[in-house]
Amino acid sequence: MSDMVLRYVFRGTWDAQSSLNPQASFASLLLSPRANGAAEKEFAASFLGMAGEACSLLSKTDCTKQVARLAALGDADLRAAACHFLAYEFREECSPQRAPGKEP
Repeated sequence: MSDMVLRYVFRGTWDAQSSLNPQASFASLLLSPRANGAAEKEFAASFLGMAGEACSLLSKTDCTKQVARLAALGDADLRAAACHFLAYEFREECSPQRAPGKEP
């Protein structure tokens, strides 16, 4: 077990009465380059760790959908990181050259 401690700081209001699942909302923030204050290329460098944390809060289906969405954003490094994650974690096919589910 790792001794690493993660700390997240929210700068904004949190809607405690939201109809959205709090775990899914938090996972979406972890999988958002913008929410992490990074450009897509920068976010790709830390993607495996962030995706692992986020997907521990999501179902496999929700995780793969969100990671595939990131692969489709257009940045080659982020697409490669997302495809690597999908292949490693879920044995999901994803081409680093094109977004999952997209025809060439």
